[in-house]
Formats: sequence, structure tokens, C-alpha cells
Amino acid sequence: METNIRLTLALQEEDRIGINVTDPEQTDIDCSDIVRVLAEEYNGSYEVTPSVYEQYLPTADKYLTRDVNVHKITYSETSNDTGTTVYIANE
Repeated sequence: METNIRLTLALQEEDRIGINVTDPEQTDIDCSDIVRVLAEEYNGSYEVTPSVYEQYLPTADKYLTRDVNVHKITYSETSNDTGTTVYIANE
């Protein structure tokens, strides 16, 4: 039987992490998926609604835990003999 455990660890001093294993004979540790993150976690909004005003998400040098979702802008067209009228962000 295989059991997978996902750990999030914070370094306390000089890049050292201690792990105690209760049964070393039955433990196989695979370190191939280790990712070292030295950034502060981003705690702001992950949802953005487009606007005519500039928007700012303070994500520089931060660790994001998921993707930022930018909502779509509504768009429609009306055509007639004289041309096409385009409506952007008009509901």
C-alpha cells in the first residue's frame, strides 16, 4: 500500500529541515517534486473584472497559490445596411 503525503514546510534556520520517520525500513522518500519557494504568499484577490480604470494586483515577488481569473468583457455587434455597430462592455 502506498500513501502519499503533501507537506508544506517553512525553513527555520540556515536551510535545514528535520523529518522524523517512525519506520525507516518501510519509508521511501522521493524528493523529485521538491519546489523551494522563498517568497511571501499572495493574499489578495484572484478575481479581476476589466475596467476603464487601471487596476493593480500586488503580486511582484509573491507566491500565488492559484491562477488569476480575468473575467471577460461583454461584446456584441449590430449590423445593418450602413455598417456595423460594436458594443463593448455594454450590457
